[in-house]
Amino acid sequence: MTEMDGYVVADPGTDPEAVFNQPGVRHVAILETGELLAAFEGDQPCAGQLLLNSDEALPWWWHKVRTVQPSGPEAFYLFTSEGFDKLKMGVIAAASRLHTGNVLVQTNGEELEGAIWGSVAVRYLDERLVSA
Repeated sequence: MTEMDGYVVADPGTDPEAVFNQPGVRHVAILETGELLAAFEGDQPCAGQLLLNSDEALPWWWHKVRTVQPSGPEAFYLFTSEGFDKLKMGVIAAASRLHTGNVLVQTNGEELEGAIWGSVAVRYLDERLVSA
């Protein structure tokens, strides 16, 4: 397998603990849709829609999605680049440009309109919370 840096959206019914225990997985959000959003580096940890980070970074003031330790509600959305440019900066907690040109956006639970895809996290597993 090829070394990757990104996210995978896994289908409902995927075991979150099994994904979280895969090498390189740093975060798994269990979403209200039943899907999982896993942030990882290395090999793809499970089957699902792969969202790879682009080498082209967003401006320096955006943290990449899931590099900040969770501290409360989270929601995740996929926007086109044009849709992302229309968002109000105050609602965005983090954003990652993907290899497709789309942008994965994380909010602190705020729901956003106009996304290609989105869901609110109902629970999450994070390596920083385990070791804290």
